[in-house]
Amino acid sequence: MHTANDNSNTTTLLRSEPTEVQRTIAIALDDSKLAQVTFDHAMENIVRPDDLVVLIHVQSNDASVILSGLHPLHDKAVADARRESAHVLLKHHAARLSEAKIAFTALYLIGPIKEALVQKVNNLRVSTLVVGAGGVDSKRPAFLGSVADYCIHYCECPVLVVKPTAEQIKELHLAPVHPPLFDAPTVLRMPM
Repeated sequence: MHTANDNSNTTTLLRSEPTEVQRTIAIALDDSKLAQVTFDHAMENIVRPDDLVVLIHVQSNDASVILSGLHPLHDKAVADARRESAHVLLKHHAARLSEAKIAFTALYLIGPIKEALVQKVNNLRVSTLVVGAGGVDSKRPAFLGSVADYCIHYCECPVLVVKPTAEQIKELHLAPVHPPLFDAPTVLRMPM
């Protein structure tokens, strides 16, 4: 396990050394039920043996929440628990990559979620970013979550948005999407 900090609130949790990398694929993960669907889709349909996979998990440091006094970074114990939860999430997915003998790096970032994710992806110059359609399991009707939408508009690489199938929505007990959408598993948008 390799751990390092830099001045951009990034922690590299795990890293495997690639032999020869052809592409860099970033997978954005959060603690939602959709993250597993996103990761599984990337592993089954996107990731190749000669890829470097960058797992990225961002936890918010939203100023409005901090000012309200409700932000967990005010409480060291809560912040430590959140960090440990992020580490467990990333280690779980990194283990699958390791078993498949896929080179990987797992990054934990603290910052404004959308902006931190896009900045890191652009700085790493990844080939493709894979994100979940976060709006799927929210109470408000939305096709794309705000993070996926932001990434589509501001990432310099192609963004693959993974939406669960109707069957996965039922299995994961996600709120149905209104209006109903076609049951296509993914949407791809190339940056302009």
